[in-house]
Amino acid sequence: GWGLRNIFTRCDYTTSESQSYNYAIRASQGLGMQFIMVTDSDVSFFHPETITKMYEFIRDTPKCGSIRPYREGESVQELSMPDIKYVDDGSGLLWRLGTGMMYDEEFLMTGWSDLDAGLELEWRGYENYLDRRWPILHHREGSNSHSKSSIIQAIKKHNKLLLDTKWFFVGRDKWNGVEAYNATVSPEQQIPTLNQLVMYSNEDQE
Repeated sequence: GWGLRNIFTRCDYTTSESQSYNYAIRASQGLGMQFIMVTDSDVSFFHPETITKMYEFIRDTPKCGSIRPYREGESVQELSMPDIKYVDDGSGLLWRLGTGMMYDEEFLMTGWSDLDAGLELEWRGYENYLDRRWPILHHREGSNSHSKSSIIQAIKKHNKLLLDTKWFFVGRDKWNGVEAYNATVSPEQQIPTLNQLVMYSNEDQE
């Protein structure tokens, strides 16, 4: 309702974050955009060059599926070239639309979903890059409080189990989702639901 070109808002608390991200992906593609940046509300962009330089690199590097900046407020390293590196944190992630990559909606967006996205881009034949030229700063005061939440810790463990099973136990080529996987294994080998996992003791979760 702002009357600005190519601006849309999404506020739907009946869906998960991953579903909302995928909505943004589809809407952006529908507007003819070729790239999308994902960033958290607690990220500071100190340098006007950060986004511009990452955009120029991904635009001019066809195999680049994603690029993200250093994110701990490091010193500027203007002459460094981006390195191929696995996506381990999506803060400030700029990536290429049209790759077929969507967020896996079986992940909740607290831990390991970024790694799944990076692996998905690599599986589709693209490369992930880390850019140290113009760093950002991800303020972690809020996310550090996650360690005090037993539910968020359970979500992280659920995501880690899902990631390992999908990529390293079953394999991405054969993966058809949690429900299909659980139907092929014994109950003790199944990936528990989040409700089940929250009911476990900390020891059983581990």
